[in-house]
Amino acid sequence: MNPIIKQALFMICLGVLPLVNAAEKSKTTQAEPELVSTQTLTGNSFLLTQVDLRDRTDAHDNPAVVSTQPISPNAKVEMTGNLFIIKNESTDQGHIFVRRSPMPTSRPFAPKVDITFELVNNQLNVELFKDDYEQEENLWTVLPFSGGAFECTAALQNWQRSLRPDTPIHRIPSFIINTWGDRSRDSAINETFLLQEIDAAKEIGADVLRIDDGWQTGLSGNSAFKGPMKTKGLQGFWGVSSSFWQVNKERLPNGLKPILEKGEKEGVKIGLWYAPDSENEFANWEKDVMTLLELHKTHGINHFKIDGLDIESPLAQERLNHLLSAVRTQSNDEILLLIDLTGKHKRPGFLGSISEGNLFVQNRYTDRGSYWPHRTLRNLWNLSRWVDPGRLRFEFLNNQRNATHKKYKKEPFAPVNYPADYLFATVMFSNPLGWFEAQNLPAEYRKKMAPLSKIWREHREQIFSANIAPIGQEPSGSSWTGFASVSENREELYLLCLREFSENADYTYRLPVELKDDYEIEILYGDGTASFSQQGFSVSIDDEPGILFLKLKVK
Repeated sequence: MNPIIKQALFMICLGVLPLVNAAEKSKTTQAEPELVSTQTLTGNSFLLTQVDLRDRTDAHDNPAVVSTQPISPNAKVEMTGNLFIIKNESTDQGHIFVRRSPMPTSRPFAPKVDITFELVNNQLNVELFKDDYEQEENLWTVLPFSGGAFECTAALQNWQRSLRPDTPIHRIPSFIINTWGDRSRDSAINETFLLQEIDAAKEIGADVLRIDDGWQTGLSGNSAFKGPMKTKGLQGFWGVSSSFWQVNKERLPNGLKPILEKGEKEGVKIGLWYAPDSENEFANWEKDVMTLLELHKTHGINHFKIDGLDIESPLAQERLNHLLSAVRTQSNDEILLLIDLTGKHKRPGFLGSISEGNLFVQNRYTDRGSYWPHRTLRNLWNLSRWVDPGRLRFEFLNNQRNATHKKYKKEPFAPVNYPADYLFATVMFSNPLGWFEAQNLPAEYRKKMAPLSKIWREHREQIFSANIAPIGQEPSGSSWTGFASVSENREELYLLCLREFSENADYTYRLPVELKDDYEIEILYGDGTASFSQQGFSVSIDDEPGILFLKLKVK
């Protein structure tokens, strides 16, 4: 059969139809923004909070920038962005305005205006806009809430969860290890190495071993090797060879079968790295859909890290949306995509593809001196107010590698100064990413972190089915900080209390909700004490840094 006809029939069977002719025209100019709707709120005293969610995290280390201002009467405010909160200060009622699209800097065109606010005669008029290439349906969502910061966070988290499939792989966070963090790139990938990696993954309680760039026949621009099938960057794969995404027979002469069988035996699932071809505005998007679904169907792969995306035009954005949606829906929601936010190119971002999977937030390496545990913790802590932590994947590393890097010398917050269990704790209120070759972790490291990993797995479903909020101080390296998970009926809470390198061994937290009943306090992990006091929730931890992981339940 003609390959083109075969491909078309395959896509029709999958329910993935080609885009309409109108979408085949690549836009090169930007029209004026179009008004979608107007919202009217009654009152005279409003506080506006803008949350600037910044992706492309390779270039910065502050993914959530928050600014607040009162709205003055008779002055029209025009803004661009994706997340805005309006609070009526006299009634304690609020509204959240969410734009489901890439961040302004990652859209095909820089937006002229996304939202306006104008307070006139006891009425706040809010105008919502779209660009002419965007679909109006589901672009803007308005979420009402009543109360303070926690109620705002809960409304956002519940809404994001409502958009995601109700399947375990999408609902319950997983602990994944990925060898790329140790910077050997694809040079270590072979059957023996991966079989040993599965054993080490099991030892530390990881759910998934994701094989990064290197399992496939072709060579990406990040490969440690040279060859005729190598691209210049992370695109152009189909132009290099139609067999680019086949399993590498030299590195894996027996294919993925022995890796998958070993993983099934040891209870470790296998995931893969994949980069849809952004070249020519994702012209080969159907081929990428077919390849991902075939890997899922043939090998049972459910976890894919999606890298190399670049939305350079409205057509590219539309094709990418079709690609991501088709992979999820045609797998009956069994595939979870991990969408990379780190690179310099334009990608869906924090609010662009909520239904399709999780977010790989940042690349940090000890080789570059860019991994600082307290900064990773700070970024998760700040993002958790706005982006459901169950959607975020944050990394922790082998802190014994590059311990003498020039950027770490004499630095009190250098990774080597943190115990392994604390490193895991910094990311356990997200999807933890072991950004290392697990088999090369020191024995003491594995022994130290494995017990906490086991406890986390036992309680994660309850933690992430409740609303999560940051508690304590913003992580700085020397603060008291942490997270709270609060069940809907507030009868059960999980608290992660973290003492950074603080000279104070005691701290009193203000919890995000008022607790009126008596609660039984269970220490799940860590050495310390905890009790209720008139001032709040008092904790004592001797270790510096130290952990106290608690479960509170109504007696």
